[in-house]
Amino acid sequence: MPEPGSPPRRWLRRIARAAAILLALLVAVAAVLWVSPYTFMSLARQAAYWRFGITERLAVVDGHRWPWLEAGSPDAPVVVLLHGYGTSKEAMMTMSSWLAPTHRTIAPDLPGFGQHDFHEGEHHDGAFYAREVVRFMDAIGIERASLVGTSMGGAIAAEIALTHPDRVDRLVLLAPAGLVAPVENDFMRRANASENPLRLEDEEDFDRVLSLVFARRPPTPHPVRRFFVLEAQRRLPWTNRIIPAIEPFGRAGLEGRLGAIHAPTLVLWGELDQVLDPSLLPRFVAEIPDAEGDRVDGAGHVLFSDRPSAVRDRIVPFLAPQGARASSP
Repeated sequence: MPEPGSPPRRWLRRIARAAAILLALLVAVAAVLWVSPYTFMSLARQAAYWRFGITERLAVVDGHRWPWLEAGSPDAPVVVLLHGYGTSKEAMMTMSSWLAPTHRTIAPDLPGFGQHDFHEGEHHDGAFYAREVVRFMDAIGIERASLVGTSMGGAIAAEIALTHPDRVDRLVLLAPAGLVAPVENDFMRRANASENPLRLEDEEDFDRVLSLVFARRPPTPHPVRRFFVLEAQRRLPWTNRIIPAIEPFGRAGLEGRLGAIHAPTLVLWGELDQVLDPSLLPRFVAEIPDAEGDRVDGAGHVLFSDRPSAVRDRIVPFLAPQGARASSP
């Protein structure tokens, strides 16, 4: 039996000390991440980019920085993904991963959201956003693209299809804004009364908003919650100017105009949407000449998060390159 202090015992003590130091370092790193939401979210974003095969890029357009995410082959047909109000390019990563095998996907932060600053001196209405997205496409060399837009981003995608029809191949609208709903739900009544039901001032608001927009709430650890609250507070001066500018467009900016959209269009709506009432779905499908649409069972406003498989199985075949569409059953 080895004597105390013999080489095997010394090695065991050294291993134990090393393990204790490593554990202490891991605990310290975890504690820093837990109390530093920006560090936590930065690392989480990078992990998500790696997981989905996404590259983060930056373009400068007319002096404004446009952060954007790209995936897929640079030689493939282009899909531009436009996020909704209060979110960012990262919200579109899942859909980007669905389309990257057959497309080059581009997901920008829209002005005043995510890492994209407010454009001082501009009135941030629907026409502004449509114009700026087209300028962004020009700057990165995109002549034509299919557009996928969710909520506010869907209304902006429709506006681009109306004002720049030569730039749009196909159109996917996920619970888009822009029309007066046959049924006005509580969210819409409050918004029409100049309230902001999506206000985000503290973590209680965060929980309320998540319950409003998701039928199946995603996991949200404390650093994530804190990050979104801090970001909402940082952007509050911009938000207070964007809301009154964009609200008339979101409420009725597409009224009487959808008949001029000639791009083949897919409209999807979550049956449990508490933000934009599902009664809007038949209006969009009826008024866009070449449109088809579906309700997605069990999904709320962010339907591609609530029911990803169901939404993917509708979007991917619809946007498939022409040869693939022709050969599909």
